[in-house]
Amino acid sequence: SGDGNWNTPANWSTDALPVQPDDATFVNPAAGAANITADIVAVPRDIRFGDPDEDAAGADTARPGSGTVNHSAGTVNIPGWLRMGLGGEGSGGTYNLSGTGSLELGRIEMGESASTVPNVLNVRGGTLRQRDFPVIPPDPNTNPPTPERPGGDRQDSWNHIGGAAGSTANFNVSGGNISLFGRTLFSNGGTVNAVQTGGNFEVR
Repeated sequence: SGDGNWNTPANWSTDALPVQPDDATFVNPAAGAANITADIVAVPRDIRFGDPDEDAAGADTARPGSGTVNHSAGTVNIPGWLRMGLGGEGSGGTYNLSGTGSLELGRIEMGESASTVPNVLNVRGGTLRQRDFPVIPPDPNTNPPTPERPGGDRQDSWNHIGGAAGSTANFNVSGGNISLFGRTLFSNGGTVNAVQTGGNFEVR
């Protein structure tokens, strides 16, 4: 329909809303921005800008590309990651969170491959929250006693802002609330421009 509404199936190349285990993948900036103004009615695994896929034989079928998501209201709760800059040169993207929008996810990766297209996360309002890993309770019967700790692999919760050499990540916070879990690395090889002029930011 061309109205940009995320919840309109005809706005997707498959004429269907992306739902897990599939990802919502943006590779064609000419298609215009995807707009989220209400709870999404089908939940994908990841939100991706660019695509690094391989075929069944392991051959590279990467689809570099970019796009924009404007999220001003409604809840998006994905089990996977926000992944930006997948697929090599030409990949990047912009996610704008504002108003009363709420984005909950497992991890943030900005700049996963070298590209001259920047990866941009603008938080002007709303809530961005990274989920906790399950907590394993303390065990006083070990020697020495084991403290309370997150379940699973702690590195699974690491966020990378500017992950790959040759990538650029622009992380701008002017409003809203951001709550991340665990370690967040700013510049893990790429160029990072991080600016906070308002809002609340915490790492739990």
